[in-house]
Amino acid sequence: MNYSNQKKHHVVVVGAGFGGLYAVNELVDSNVDVTLIDRRNFHLFQPLLYQVATGTISATDVSAPIRSIFGKKENITVRLDSAVGIDVRSRHINTKSHTRIKYDDLIIATGVSHHYFGHYEWQKNAPGLKTIEDALEMRRKIFTAFELAENETDPVRRRQLLTFVIVGGGPTGVELAGALADLAYRTFEKQFQNINTKNECSIYLIEGLPNVLPSFKESLSEVTRGYLEEMGVEVLTNSLVTDIQNDTVFYKRGNENKKIESKTILWGAGVMASVMGKVLADSTGVELDKVGRVIVNKDFSIPEHDNIFVIGDLARFKEGNDYLPGVATVAMQSGQFVANLIKNRISSKKGYQTEFKYKNKGNLAVIGRNKAVADLGFITSKGFIAWLLWIFIHILYLIGFGSKVSVITKLDRATAFRILTYLTSLGYIFKDTSNNLYSLGHKIFEFGDKSDFLKTLTTLCFEYIKNLSYDTNHITYLAVLEGPHIVYCDKVDPLGENAPRAFRMRLDAHSCALGKAILAYKSRDELKEIYKSYTPVSYTHLTLPTNREV
Repeated sequence: MNYSNQKKHHVVVVGAGFGGLYAVNELVDSNVDVTLIDRRNFHLFQPLLYQVATGTISATDVSAPIRSIFGKKENITVRLDSAVGIDVRSRHINTKSHTRIKYDDLIIATGVSHHYFGHYEWQKNAPGLKTIEDALEMRRKIFTAFELAENETDPVRRRQLLTFVIVGGGPTGVELAGALADLAYRTFEKQFQNINTKNECSIYLIEGLPNVLPSFKESLSEVTRGYLEEMGVEVLTNSLVTDIQNDTVFYKRGNENKKIESKTILWGAGVMASVMGKVLADSTGVELDKVGRVIVNKDFSIPEHDNIFVIGDLARFKEGNDYLPGVATVAMQSGQFVANLIKNRISSKKGYQTEFKYKNKGNLAVIGRNKAVADLGFITSKGFIAWLLWIFIHILYLIGFGSKVSVITKLDRATAFRILTYLTSLGYIFKDTSNNLYSLGHKIFEFGDKSDFLKTLTTLCFEYIKNLSYDTNHITYLAVLEGPHIVYCDKVDPLGENAPRAFRMRLDAHSCALGKAILAYKSRDELKEIYKSYTPVSYTHLTLPTNREV
């Protein structure tokens, strides 16, 4: 079967994860035909998989049918299939169903899988967490262990059944450990007759590096460790797993060789690129890193093939001296970037961005109820506020789900909506009435710790704006641009020290003098990005009335 009768420019996207989905979404209703290929017919929201594994939410809560996401968009075709080969000369994708699909541009976004550092025999005893099947298998192992322990009379075997080991102290391992502790020490505390889960369960988290959450700030890593230990998890850092066999984890800590006997060993360390990396290497000769990720150019294309792009976790992208992390925000942004690049090429637009610039949205991890850590760049927080931030940001990124707040909070829709409305009224959440979309409100900045961006900015800049105010004898303001809005952070009035200082007033940037001044320093492309989904409102005859005027 040949699927090559395409009249318009044809973009083929392989993989419906965050990268592929955001690329396709950017191409909706554009002057291109898009074919999205995935071996599943649903998009999986991986950040919440650990909750499926511990029985907190169901698999349907984190899996949205791809066809329902794009509806009946005329330029989007969805195919349930797998890419198995690429013919770069004729520009065709060969699929598992023996279909040949012609492409003008090809976007590969097939992600990564588990990496056992060469010990794939460990997978049998230590399943990872990347797919729905992984989560359900993990749930089966966890819940079965408790049930078998309930009927076990041998104290040695019962201890093995109630001992849980998680390998890997990154976000997956930490969140899984916290959820498991909540399950064992709170949810199951009074549900069994013969076992006391609170007193008999042991949960171990093994991490090879000195800190859990090594990509976070050290202070937040320490907070996370404290939360885990408070919840009953024994955190073993500087510990390297050397072997897993016969329901036993062998590890080395310093010069000591140790072991933990457990019937439930869960893997959350390391990733290995999908097979598409090797397919690309065989077809194009592109270089791969040691775990099979594709070394890409600054626009995510591969060398000598400017119409083949690799995005998301499968891409190895170097920015400055560092490589971008394998996180959802990188995948989303790379998908959007490549889609816009293709559209700009087709339209022969001049002056568009040809090199990707990552906008770091920070890191988040939830350890338990009201226990989370957040480092979003502009704000660093912990505890309940970080937990709220985690909830809200996951709501923003949850794709195609009917009751987003309810899924994450486990509250009914009415209660969740009331909470959202209340937080909006207080200024912690901002609702854009032009498109009914929500974003973090300016008052959320008040909850950061000493590394809070705005506090730091205010501290650093206060003497400068104070001197400027006194030198000019004018009121001086400090403000930052937040999307199409201006957030006022500080103010100095030369008429008196007692004049009010810090406040969090939020205005449309196009409608005020300071906002216009800041916008004037933005490039045309930056302005188009800011106002692509926001329509300015004309308040007075001096207000810039349209996107074009801005």
